[in-house]
Formats: sequence, structure tokens, C-alpha cells
Amino acid sequence: MRQRIIFDIIVFVSLFTLAPWYVLALATLGSFFFQKFYEIIAVGIALDGLYGIYSGFPNIPIVFTAISCGVFIATFFFKDRLRFYQ
Repeated sequence: MRQRIIFDIIVFVSLFTLAPWYVLALATLGSFFFQKFYEIIAVGIALDGLYGIYSGFPNIPIVFTAISCGVFIATFFFKDRLRFYQ
């Protein structure tokens, strides 16, 4: 539990200090190391709020949110198939 809180603090600080792709990569690592890492979705929403790329019909910045949701779903299914988690 303590490791997860420390990692969340590191990700939160990196939101303001690193480029968005580094933060997304760091959150992806957290998704592999921690069980049900819902914080990756919050990271995507925060990245869209800070560095949002306006695209799509409603002109809402959802690029990082969509990527983080995709990574969350993908890691949810890949964890069962990796030898590292067995």
C-alpha cells in the first residue's frame, strides 16, 4: 500500500515536470506493477486538462484519456497471460 501511494505521488509530480509521453509511460509501468491501477485513467484526464490536443467532433481533448483507458484495458487482459504474474 505504501509503495502505491509513493508511486502515485511520483506520477502526480511528474505530471507537472515531465513531458506527457513520459508520464503516460510511467503510468503504464504502474499499471503492470500494481493490481487494478485505476489511477492511469485519472492521469489521462489530467494530461488532457494540462496538455490537451483538441481533435474530434465535439472538440474535446480526449486523446490522452483514450490512450490511458486503452492501456488500462490492455494490461488488464495481458496480466493473465504473462509469466511474470503467475
